[in-house]
Amino acid sequence: MAIASLVCGIVGCFTITAIVAIVHGFVARNQIEKSGGTQQGSGMALAGIILGFIWVGLSFVQLGIALS
Repeated sequence: MAIASLVCGIVGCFTITAIVAIVHGFVARNQIEKSGGTQQGSGMALAGIILGFIWVGLSFVQLGIALS
């Protein structure tokens, strides 16, 4: 899940993949936290979340420019 979040965050130039990155990132971090340290990848999941939010923000900026 963390890898999927990171990949979708990197390729997140489309709003749908950015949202998928955010969702997968939060699910992955939740699973990692519940695993008690047996699973890893929290940093990759966090990077996917951050990149997803950046892409969503850029989409809103682009939409605002297009509507003005």
